[in-house]
Amino acid sequence: VMINNEIDPHLLTRSEKTLNKIWLDRFLMPVITIKYSKTCIQLSNIVRNFNAKEKFNYPLFFMSGLADRLTEMDFGCKFFDKLVCDDKSFFMFEEGMHEFLFDAEKDDAVSLIVEWMYNKLNNAESFGELNRLSVEREV
Repeated sequence: VMINNEIDPHLLTRSEKTLNKIWLDRFLMPVITIKYSKTCIQLSNIVRNFNAKEKFNYPLFFMSGLADRLTEMDFGCKFFDKLVCDDKSFFMFEEGMHEFLFDAEKDDAVSLIVEWMYNKLNNAESFGELNRLSVEREV
């Protein structure tokens, strides 16, 4: 069973190439399954009612576009603020729409991701020396 998602693809991106892909993807536009809709609602409720009681011990990286008219910026900011974590980063793109990784901001976003990951790897604690595993072939 499919339902109309009523999402205007022009709210997702400024990229004509991405818009063309969206229009050609029979699983994306203009309908979505009821199961997918249910999952979206469930995840939305989890995030809305999220109350961090324990510290999250992994680095967190969030990105959002301020021009995104499908996702409320305030919603994402409140969720980010609730996360109890010593190492969290939130980057916002002023002109970024919902699919900003496919728009003009793509290069800046990818650079931020790579730089963030590079810094995490350079500052990571060693797990110690890893032994090389040898695998014998069975004949």
